[in-house]
Amino acid sequence: MLNKVKIPKLLSSAIACSRELVNVYETSPVIKIYETFLYLKSISTSGKIQPMAGESYHAFVCRLSETCMLSKNSMYTRIALLNTEELLKKDIHNCITLASWKTVREKLNIHKNQEFYEIKITDQTPKLEYILKTYALKENKDQQQYMFGIKSTNNRIKEAIKSVFPVVPQSSVELRELIVKMQIATFKMRSDSYDIIHSLRADDNLSLHGIRRLYGFKSTKSSTYMKRVLEKLKLITVEKRVFLSKECTRRAHSILTSELIPATYVWLKRQKMREWIMPDKITLNPCFL
Repeated sequence: MLNKVKIPKLLSSAIACSRELVNVYETSPVIKIYETFLYLKSISTSGKIQPMAGESYHAFVCRLSETCMLSKNSMYTRIALLNTEELLKKDIHNCITLASWKTVREKLNIHKNQEFYEIKITDQTPKLEYILKTYALKENKDQQQYMFGIKSTNNRIKEAIKSVFPVVPQSSVELRELIVKMQIATFKMRSDSYDIIHSLRADDNLSLHGIRRLYGFKSTKSSTYMKRVLEKLKLITVEKRVFLSKECTRRAHSILTSELIPATYVWLKRQKMREWIMPDKITLNPCFL
């Protein structure tokens, strides 16, 4: 039984949207291939795995299948796919040599980042396939937070923020959280700062369409299904965010471009109120990540 698995950072983002049509269904074979590769990579520090003395190739594959949590037939298939992807080589003695981390990073064009995530493996740990999909969400959040930090240094945005907040938080995280709270508040009770507050995207949660693009889905129904799967596996928690307002009459205009800022507003005729459906708040479970 493995104790831990190493995952190169940005690997999940690089393979998350890979989809292929198998029979009549779209699947993610690339994620499954790398899932197996990462399990095997964690067995040996040298990258070489060989049968034990007197062990047949079939028994060797059966042993590997237990480590990778696969059936014997699936293990044979994965080994063949890994070989096709040039992530694995098998010699005449049935000794397996795995590609180096450097080769993997160059193959996926993620060689600029040399860091790893480390996953502790227990009986409760979900399959690596779903952990990889969760890391893709995490890395998307990280990228959005990074872009927020850059955009918040824009001189026009800085002046606008100072005009709204008497004291501007020094921390990018605190500023982001404060802006989201103010966006909700100015939606419920209109104010002169409505357009200013909504001009900076501070929320790092993806809409259903954003999740669809992240994973390469064709439909947002698949996005909803994936959220349910990850939540059931306790990799994430999902919080619905719906707000009502009698004051809000329109969507906000960006102070930078004067264009309408995308938002899901619904007019409730009976209640004579406007409903703002924000993207679900997705929180990653630190126990598994």
